[in-house]
Amino acid sequence: MTKSEGVCISSDIRAINKFNNLQIPCIQLDVFFYKQFLNKKIRKNKFINILRDLKNVNGTSANRISIFFELISNGGKKDE
Repeated sequence: MTKSEGVCISSDIRAINKFNNLQIPCIQLDVFFYKQFLNKKIRKNKFINILRDLKNVNGTSANRISIFFELISNGGKKDE
């Protein structure tokens, strides 16, 4: 876990839920990097590599990665 601009960043779901219950701003690590991608601070290839690295250390799941791929391919909008 780390803190950036007053927001906690973590891949631990229990920690995120605890912070949210305490009304402390917190986002998942993969979402942080997705926002970096959307803000053009990292390129698509770098984002994909980060997702793979996170998956290798259980920092994200295959399901979440597929959601990010869907968002990327649909211009940031998830299919219903």
